[in-house]
Amino acid sequence: SILLDIVRRALRSSAALLRHRCARIAADQQTACQCKMAAHYDASRIPPAAEELITEESAWPPREPLRMAPPAAARRTKEALDRIDKFCSDSFEDALASDAASDAQKRLEFLRRRPKRKRRYTRFDRTLATSEAAKKAALLLDNLEQYQPWVDENEVRQYDELAEAHGWDKSRFGAYGVTPARTISRVLDALRERGARPVGTEVIVLGSSVGWVAFGLSLLLPKASQTIGLEILGTRVYHANVAASILNGVRDVCFVLGDVVEQAEDQCRDAALIWDSLGYGAENGGRTEGLAGATSSAKPGCVLVTYDVLPKDSRLSAWKQLDVVVLPNSWTARQRYYLYVLPGGDGPPLTVKTDERALKYQEMLAKFKNRDMVLQRMTFDGIDPSLLDPPRQNALSPLDEDASLLSLLNSHEGFAHADRDTPDGSKPEEDISDVCADFAKVLGTDSIRGFL
Repeated sequence: SILLDIVRRALRSSAALLRHRCARIAADQQTACQCKMAAHYDASRIPPAAEELITEESAWPPREPLRMAPPAAARRTKEALDRIDKFCSDSFEDALASDAASDAQKRLEFLRRRPKRKRRYTRFDRTLATSEAAKKAALLLDNLEQYQPWVDENEVRQYDELAEAHGWDKSRFGAYGVTPARTISRVLDALRERGARPVGTEVIVLGSSVGWVAFGLSLLLPKASQTIGLEILGTRVYHANVAASILNGVRDVCFVLGDVVEQAEDQCRDAALIWDSLGYGAENGGRTEGLAGATSSAKPGCVLVTYDVLPKDSRLSAWKQLDVVVLPNSWTARQRYYLYVLPGGDGPPLTVKTDERALKYQEMLAKFKNRDMVLQRMTFDGIDPSLLDPPRQNALSPLDEDASLLSLLNSHEGFAHADRDTPDGSKPEEDISDVCADFAKVLGTDSIRGFL
């Protein structure tokens, strides 16, 4: 009987263990079934109205069993997703390869156009710089000489985009050259000799590039209130403004990024002199529209200096040509400079005689910066206080108070074409426009210059 009880207890324990194992297997099978049902759950079968009924109270697993998509639908869905993945992967790789090829082509083109060696454009005698202003001017010239065009990929990209957007001639738009300070000085002398007396007070350079002409005009015209350069290439505007910081406290020079077609009219409202550096060609760089805007806002007596004749446009008919002078620059020994003026202006004189009694008080004002104190001292000394403010001088008044600076600027000339190469530069060349016109008729082109 004892042995029988032991056998019965062992059988009951085995049965309980078997029931426990069967329950665990059933639970595992139910969980696997629910996972398969969730994997093949077709969300597109839920109507849109039913989606609005789903709230945050809904919890997983749902109260009602999920409806499983048929195996064929699940297979088609998986195949569609695989095709989408492959298409996206191939498209991305193709786009990446295309961009890489385009970037490589642009890089090769940039390297092909990039100058192979550093070029020197000008030279000057730095031993002449003895005054503080002349020393700063020498540093400025050194800084500008360090700039080399077409070595910056950003500049080349901006240049290509602008030329393509506006249809400008790449052989002329963005062309880089230097007009040295000695040539600028001789152009200004020619304007004064021909009676130019502008009313305005500012100097404007259209197409200022990195600022060679603008800085030369600013240093040679100390009576001008401000010199403004307008340039469309951002890299050159940045370089010019960095160089302008060297002249802090000496001259007021600034450079503006913009299109002359849009901004020339606003910038030239108080212009005494406009220097057109937009390049050759009537439509190149928006030259005609820019000069038309400058003409509409400029005051009478304003003078204009260009490297080419003015375009034949009715809006530019107000300009009267003063003369044509031939002077050297960095790219040629005989460059023509066309001088124009807006008639009717009678500005301040070029030179003003200063009363010697006022010099001491002007120096006192510059030292103490207290105008009331200086006026009281002049009254106490019996000097007319109105002598403290000398009469206004013309913006084209020559540089005569700093001999060192003037000597330095007159020594600045082109490296390849020195000023001595054109000893008769102050005299105009023989006018051969009629011969060019006859030659153009034979060649069948509108411009002999364009043909050459």
